[in-house]
Amino acid sequence: MCNWFDISGRAALVTGSNRGLGLALATGLAKAGAHVTLQGRDAAKVSQAAQQLSESLGVSVGHLVFDVTDAQQTQAALNDFMGNQGMAIIGAGSIGSLTAGAAQTLGAKVSCIDIQDAPLEHAQSLGVDQAYNSNKTENEGANFDTVMECAGVFPAISQALQVCRPSGTVVQARVVSTIDGSVNVAPLLSKEITYLGLLRFVTTSIRRWKSWIILDKCNPLLHTSSMRTKPQKSFTQPKIVLCLAK
Repeated sequence: MCNWFDISGRAALVTGSNRGLGLALATGLAKAGAHVTLQGRDAAKVSQAAQQLSESLGVSVGHLVFDVTDAQQTQAALNDFMGNQGMAIIGAGSIGSLTAGAAQTLGAKVSCIDIQDAPLEHAQSLGVDQAYNSNKTENEGANFDTVMECAGVFPAISQALQVCRPSGTVVQARVVSTIDGSVNVAPLLSKEITYLGLLRFVTTSIRRWKSWIILDKCNPLLHTSSMRTKPQKSFTQPKIVLCLAK
């Protein structure tokens, strides 16, 4: 059966797996080639189960100790398991800065990536968690849960797919400005990435938007004539209204 169900190279976290059905499921996944991580609330029991499974199958088995009924513990453990680095914004210009601000408002850990230092310095002034120049810093080890492609150029799309984690999501948040160029789609297939499109200027689809996020502080490079804004008495510091799609 395992010959038909080969999941070599995949990672599996099995909750409640220090004994019983959970341990049996973890054993089956390990036999099918997955790298298995056990979970339990009792550190001694889950550690012992992982050691016994590792010795019986001759494979590496990890273990995590957390309470699945505790949301904070669970999220922290999942971030550790997945190596989740939060959200990446490719292109730290006006659209990228607006997107980063909205993501931070919702509590996301945000990293901005660009090929120029000036927009990255501005992103840092807005309080993003990390900003780096991809021409100076290698992307090796990047593993972002969600990547917002805000540059609108083919190399940036390739980079977005490269830095996205397996089974992660890439959102095309800016229209690509040219039809000339190529994109390396290999990571899209090998990592089974979800690739979505988002058009900012569609006024007929407001009913589809999930919510409005009002940002009191916005990028001074943004202009009210180029994006959706909430009317204000003074436009010296407009409140930008961002639509988040479902």
